[in-house]
Amino acid sequence: MSNKKKVIAWDFDDTLGKFKALAYFLEQNSDNIFVDYFYDSLAMSEDGFGFVEGMRSLLSRLSSRGYFNVITTWATRDYVDASLVLSGGRNIFDDVFDRENCLPEVPFGKRYKHLLKKYDLTRKTAEKDLLIIGDDLKRDLPVDLEKVVFVHHPYSSKAHADLLEGVIGLLDLSGHGNFFAGFNQLLSKCLLGNDGRKHYFTEEGVDLKLYVKRCMGKEIPVMSISMVPEYFRSSLEDIKRML
Repeated sequence: MSNKKKVIAWDFDDTLGKFKALAYFLEQNSDNIFVDYFYDSLAMSEDGFGFVEGMRSLLSRLSSRGYFNVITTWATRDYVDASLVLSGGRNIFDDVFDRENCLPEVPFGKRYKHLLKKYDLTRKTAEKDLLIIGDDLKRDLPVDLEKVVFVHHPYSSKAHADLLEGVIGLLDLSGHGNFFAGFNQLLSKCLLGNDGRKHYFTEEGVDLKLYVKRCMGKEIPVMSISMVPEYFRSSLEDIKRML
């Protein structure tokens, strides 16, 4: 183990980028991967392929700041490895926890016990040192952890990665290096919206909805990301007064 201490667990598909075009290609060409043929078929795909804009640079910066970047996914290891090779991300991540390590006994969520063991985390220390990021509440929430912050970014594949960098930094800074404490600190500064949720607005026009969701009898702190419409950003103070 290095002197790194904090772990960011990234969901793969539609969080780090768009890779499903490869899954379809592999289904049709199960014996071999012909890279040139893959890119020819990709040209006909509307979804595109590869990392979110700015994601590889973000991952590199996070690593230099002392974070472990690991993938947690329902996908197979072969699919993830092939996607990383073809998208230029093979050497970016510290670990990949595939479906063999993550799939729970129930048809939702993920198990994180193998990740905790690998990085010498207990369920208690994971509260401050582990951050989970994903686009799907049903698939990505931890079923075996509690009080570990889950950053829900449903439009991650369509947004620049710098947005997530700001959210990670905000949680870390607000909690003085403790993600769960950062969540609670931000929660204390939230405004109650008409939707019954607590909102925290950043200066960059990001609307963070903070709430606690129950999963398998456990309480998971959730920070859900959405953008304030462009025409509202110049009047955030007016929005805050309306809430």
